[in-house]
Amino acid sequence: MAADGLTTIPSNYGPKETMDRLEAEIKAKGMTVFARIDHAAGAAQAGLSLRPTEVLLFGNAKAGTPLMQSNQTIGIDLNPSDGRRHGGRPRRSRKRGRHQTMSRGF
Repeated sequence: MAADGLTTIPSNYGPKETMDRLEAEIKAKGMTVFARIDHAAGAAQAGLSLRPTEVLLFGNAKAGTPLMQSNQTIGIDLNPSDGRRHGGRPRRSRKRGRHQTMSRGF
């Protein structure tokens, strides 16, 4: 189920292979993968369960740096625009209120 404000594209592969393939394609296109965050592994370390959930932080410094020099906060919304994605990214038209969670005191 996609959160409001998130564009998703189905994959024909399992979660790990999807992310591995996406990471390989990103690198093949000359972009930098800054981090791969495995939220499910973090949950497991805290004694909690979470279905496979990973995030890739990637970009192109030549394209992104001039934008961030103009307005540094734009870095949170930079993402590739070649149209080939496996997974999801925030929709540009909707940045606020996309996450609705149960109240847990935070």
